Amino acid sequence: MEIAFVGNPNTGKTALINAIAGSDLEVGNWSGVTVEKKEVTFKYKNETIHLADLPGTYTLSPYSIEEKVTREVICSDIIDGIINVVNSTDLRRNLYLTLELIDLQKPMILALNMFDEFKKRGYEIDLKEFSKLLDMDIIPTIASRGLGKKEIIEKIYQNVKNQKIPKPFSYQEHIEKEIEFLINKMKNIDCNIKRFLAVKLLENDEFAFNKLKDYPEILNFTKEAQNRLKKHFGMDVKKFIVEYRYQKIDEILEKVLKKPIIDKVILSDKLDNILLNKYLGIPIFFVIMFLVFQLTFSGSQPLVNWTNWFFQDYLADKLKIFLSPFPSWISSLTINGIIAGVGLVLSFLPLLALLYFFMAILQESGYMARLVFYLIK
Repeated sequence: MEIAFVGNPNTGKTALINAIAGSDLEVGNWSGVTVEKKEVTFKYKNETIHLADLPGTYTLSPYSIEEKVTREVICSDIIDGIINVVNSTDLRRNLYLTLELIDLQKPMILALNMFDEFKKRGYEIDLKEFSKLLDMDIIPTIASRGLGKKEIIEKIYQNVKNQKIPKPFSYQEHIEKEIEFLINKMKNIDCNIKRFLAVKLLENDEFAFNKLKDYPEILNFTKEAQNRLKKHFGMDVKKFIVEYRYQKIDEILEKVLKKPIIDKVILSDKLDNILLNKYLGIPIFFVIMFLVFQLTFSGSQPLVNWTNWFFQDYLADKLKIFLSPFPSWISSLTINGIIAGVGLVLSFLPLLALLYFFMAILQESGYMARLVFYLIK
């Protein structure tokens, strides 16, 4: 039984898998790419279960290689079930991926991870109603303490065995009609993700078009459907679908999520309000990039100058004296060729070291993840 753990970056997927399997993940590479592959195998009720920790992604219309690996694997026939791990303190952002996963029409459950942080902030959620609206099992988890791990594996095991699949998420009626038409066009194609492909075709997704490149009549119908919908809505179809998903997420959360009278806004939320601001997001990005490059070049300049001095002045002068008894071409090759070349290359090391240092800070602080979400949104 192949089970995929899918979710946004930093939702605790790896910690949850380790808690369930009771062992560390085996690390390798996904076929054809250098993206890290993490998986673990164990026995449950006399059945061999493989858990795969897929790279974090915000959407199934990805941009990075890691996100594309997640989409390729999750859309393949090898995956029997999906455990969608979400950060319960940031449901609106995380549930966008959930609605996309539902379109795959595979057995799946939702793991509300970091539920202790969720409760600390004073939030409450109607799990029964939430489960009813998404038509899937929803289990609160705290991966760091192993809470919810037994319920998670039991529910996904039963759902895969019984082929319990959440009912399709309904889009706006005109879009739903076009989806039905496209699914009907694919009736003779051996494919288990027809609804997902139909939606992605309307979104003009490259992955869906490549999957169906041998069926020009379907692609031609898709273009016609896109034109009809664009004319009806007066806007790009993909943009409408994205906004419609967020609208449905807001409706769901309005029914199930209860916020405290005084919302306990933590530092990360305050940063989100600034960094993900509709008008300030891009200017802030350019300011941060400008500061990074200014600090990189000005900070590395003393080391760059010292490296140049060491190779081009100090070491070159010493070698001139040492090589003076030898033919002039040996001296020229050594000093002007080898030493000058090596010195030039090494003079870039301080600059690159500082650049990677600042980029690592941006990555670990969560800014790069926020930026990706901002650009997708």
